[in-house]
Amino acid sequence: MSSMVPMQVEDALLPHPMRADPTSGHILKPVADDWEAIEVWLQAVRAKRRDANGATNTNATYRYHLAKLCWYVEHVCHITPSRWSMQDVEQFATFLKALPADALCPHGVAINDPVWRPFRVRPSASSQADIRRFVHAMFNGWHKAGYVRHNPTALPAKPMCRVRLPPRYWT
Repeated sequence: MSSMVPMQVEDALLPHPMRADPTSGHILKPVADDWEAIEVWLQAVRAKRRDANGATNTNATYRYHLAKLCWYVEHVCHITPSRWSMQDVEQFATFLKALPADALCPHGVAINDPVWRPFRVRPSASSQADIRRFVHAMFNGWHKAGYVRHNPTALPAKPMCRVRLPPRYWT
């Protein structure tokens, strides 16, 4: 999965949207790119699951969603996830809502065929929510591990008002 965009040696020092941008001092093992960081995170998720069936099901589901994220990054947005902003997350959600026809896999195509795509049908609202939850969990795990400084899927919490205002302030 790491064969995204070939770069020239002189480009190695320049910022590049397809090069991972981890923070220094993260607790993941040394990783070559975001896809390797996702593998480390998936191993940690699997290790935390107490029951084998839950770990197997979660892993299979996450890998299914990861294939969609990977395809989107490589074919549509061309920005590696560790460089995503809140706007990039929103663009991914918009992509899922209005999946273009060329993102759908032709019927009967094998996974090793170059025209294969991870989207067999346009995802329902429920499936879109599942994919977004996976992306949120991934960024949350990366953030807790220090791999990314900010979680672009996190929204600031709404302030809670614990004081009841008198009616004169209602309007």
